[in-house]
Amino acid sequence: MSLALVSVLLLACGGSGAPDGPEGPATVAIGTGTDEVVLLSDGDSIDLIRGPQGGVMVSLGLHATGIDPGAVDLPVGSDDNPILVWHVVAEGRDSGDTQYRLALEPEQDEPTTFRRLHLLVQLVGFSIDDIDELVGAPIDIQLDLTDRDGRMASDMVEVLGRDPDAP
Repeated sequence: MSLALVSVLLLACGGSGAPDGPEGPATVAIGTGTDEVVLLSDGDSIDLIRGPQGGVMVSLGLHATGIDPGAVDLPVGSDDNPILVWHVVAEGRDSGDTQYRLALEPEQDEPTTFRRLHLLVQLVGFSIDDIDELVGAPIDIQLDLTDRDGRMASDMVEVLGRDPDAP
């Protein structure tokens, strides 16, 4: 059989020779931001958000590679979208897990890097009397990401709470 015939048969069957899934190891990095993801490092400050019912939240984002990002046209909660599990501890208070199952968006300049912006994660529920209790306090944030094929990545960062209204 000639090489040309084999190539035609592969194309007819949909075979391109390219892998079906993501390449490389799965990675994820925690960030913040509303227009773009600003990656966080240990010791960075993050704005504390006053919730409408008295809770304290932070707005988190992420960058990920080597994972199946799901599809933005699928409904939130679709089994084809990745699972994001956030775990936050602030001032010794454990917020428990906040879980989202939603698609990630490709970065404009890097089609194999994905992001998600402005995910609100509650810190410690209603046990905070004043947001000032967390200003300057260490906040441990962990993210575990699992895509539909079971590829996993994790990141952890310790940041400091900042009051966005303070001078």
